[in-house]
Amino acid sequence: MPPPAAKPVGVAITDSFQYSTASVADGSFTKLVYKNGVAVANTGITVTYVTDWEYKIDINGATGFPATAGIYDLVVYVTASPTNRWIATYDVTPAYYQVQGGFNQPVAVFTASASNLRVMSGGSPLAGATVTVTRPTGTVLTQQITDTNGLWGTIAMDVAGTYTVVAQKSSYTAAQGTILVSGSTATGSGADLSLTGTITASGVTASALWGYARRQYQDHVGTKADTEVREAVDDALYLIASQPMPDPWYLTLGGVALNAAYQTGTVAVTNLSATVTLTSGTWPSWAATNAEILLTDGVWYKILTRDSGTALTLAQPFQGNTGTGLSYTLAQMQITLPSDCRKISEVIRSQYWIWGPDPVSRALLEMNKQTWVLGSSGISLWSIERDRIVIWPYSTTTSAVNLLYYRAPARLVSDSDTADWDPLRLEVLERAIDYAVAARGTCVAGDRKTCLAAFEEAYSRAAQQDRTSTTARIGLGGSGSSLDNLRYNARIT
Repeated sequence: MPPPAAKPVGVAITDSFQYSTASVADGSFTKLVYKNGVAVANTGITVTYVTDWEYKIDINGATGFPATAGIYDLVVYVTASPTNRWIATYDVTPAYYQVQGGFNQPVAVFTASASNLRVMSGGSPLAGATVTVTRPTGTVLTQQITDTNGLWGTIAMDVAGTYTVVAQKSSYTAAQGTILVSGSTATGSGADLSLTGTITASGVTASALWGYARRQYQDHVGTKADTEVREAVDDALYLIASQPMPDPWYLTLGGVALNAAYQTGTVAVTNLSATVTLTSGTWPSWAATNAEILLTDGVWYKILTRDSGTALTLAQPFQGNTGTGLSYTLAQMQITLPSDCRKISEVIRSQYWIWGPDPVSRALLEMNKQTWVLGSSGISLWSIERDRIVIWPYSTTTSAVNLLYYRAPARLVSDSDTADWDPLRLEVLERAIDYAVAARGTCVAGDRKTCLAAFEEAYSRAAQQDRTSTTARIGLGGSGSSLDNLRYNARIT
């Protein structure tokens, strides 16, 4: 079953379902609502017939269940014929932003708008730009991609102070602004972010690439051909980015935040109860965001919800003995990767992140977790699971972790978009487009096999122009250490 759809508190929800009978009135439907498995009031819900057996569900944000946070199951069926039922699950959360795989309540939220951190170029909105927001402490809060209106957000700020906003896009200059968070208010700098194109005659604009793909597609026209032309260009970019030897063009520096383990105060637990009550402390805001708690029975329990500053609910009941005044450890051991991360290249070593050279299996990490219960300021074991890094041991220090990764290229949306690829190596992209077009049935350049061979040859040849150093050992000092010694004043000559 897919995870519940996250919805903000107080905002109306619209959904739909199909039923084999047309024009059934709202009063003929039974609506059942369950919060965390317990039946609650079903007010503020209206079912309306639209057309072609499609029914729309409107759930009022003020009078319906979205008015209060929680996980809700909605069941709808015709009262006279209850056999066929439509069921949906919603996670109504105080804040509709995702942090490290979960949801937290923000200090303040911000959404870009016209004349307030919208991204523009030449007086027109710029789609596909990457907007990086950095906390007052210098760590990266989030990265967003602008839409066709140059807009981005909503983002959630987790501390007060001045955030730095940088907008970037390949073949454009960068632009910078700020967001000031004071109390519960986030205020932008009151001006658009203006980017200027640095390559005026580029063959990597969306319009140029779509035109090339159409010519290779034997000038097919029509709605279907338009869609296939655009898909072919996007597929070509991904083909380049996903080669076994990743191209340095896609190498990106990104950051993730690591919270220190929390051990303030003591807890009270009850055998076979899922509630953990804290004394002389306050559960941090991230307590239910990929967090686990180590209790006196020596078991790490996943946190289901942070119910208040002093109450947590476990994902499964506590199996140990009832007790009060007990010690505990609350830790985050899963960190969400940047949204455009396709493949990790390197982690940046520091005093807080002494990574092992390679990721380990999740099974090995869990085995160490069961036998090695102490935390550390240095992380030695790491594993990749879906869009997250899983670490061990848990961190005793709050820090920012930087990593080099190969990003996935953004999809092209508007004519003025610039493809995320080196304009000096346009031939590689054109050969990739040839292959993507041939895969759809017909291409001027030849069949699928011929076009793939041409792409591989062009990619191999262009590797000599990938802008990397010709000296493999650049930056390595002579201390005898296997670590990169740039940070120890090694000179590049």
